[in-house]
Amino acid sequence: MKSSITSAPSCVDLFDSESISLEEALSRIADRISPLDKTENLPLRECLGRINANDIVSPLSIPPHANSAMDGYAV
Repeated sequence: MKSSITSAPSCVDLFDSESISLEEALSRIADRISPLDKTENLPLRECLGRINANDIVSPLSIPPHANSAMDGYAV
């Protein structure tokens, strides 16, 4: 039984003869996105599912010394 699933060219497999270049992949992405230029001020409870437009910086260092076990990291 022959599968009807086909895959589009990608930039993942260096040995794929149909793969696209990094420049082509970036160009395709850039063609499909646009920057957000509007912002709103909303109550915190209405912000679920939204993107924060500004950095959030604490005025306090908690803990008050360097402690990587307590520092926040995000990817």
